[in-house]
Amino acid sequence: MNKRALIIKQITWVSVIPQIIVFILIIKSFRYFSGANHAYDVIIPALILYLSLALALRNGIAHAHRKGIKLTRQGNFRKAIPFFEKSYSFFSKHSWIDKWRYLTLFSSSSLSYREMALCNIAYCYFRSGDSLKSREYYEKAFMEFPESLLAKSSLDMFKAEKI
Repeated sequence: MNKRALIIKQITWVSVIPQIIVFILIIKSFRYFSGANHAYDVIIPALILYLSLALALRNGIAHAHRKGIKLTRQGNFRKAIPFFEKSYSFFSKHSWIDKWRYLTLFSSSSLSYREMALCNIAYCYFRSGDSLKSREYYEKAFMEFPESLLAKSSLDMFKAEKI
């Protein structure tokens, strides 16, 4: 059986606008403090700062989630579950970080980290052969996020297969 995992990314393109504004503000700050005459004189250092900040935020704040994704990509589904549970717990306690993720994490994902965590837990259980636990987590995701197409389509699949 192929253990390669399917990773789905859904992007909210409008959330890119605040990120572009942040990048422009970084460029303007670099110009102001360096005394550069043109934006293109500071674009590379500003880009490096922006990307470094984005990586630091994602790897720091969303560390458990990213570790779960890494393990999922490696096919270690059972090992990934506790990391997604930790991610769900963290973003439940700090919901404002998740709500404003396009600024706090420079993430343009249309799915919240909580929704992703629940669906990833369900997916990992499914890939580990535990269909009942998988369905339970997809149902939980759908209850918390009724607009979740991922949870809904997965539950439809379970219904079609009568699992």
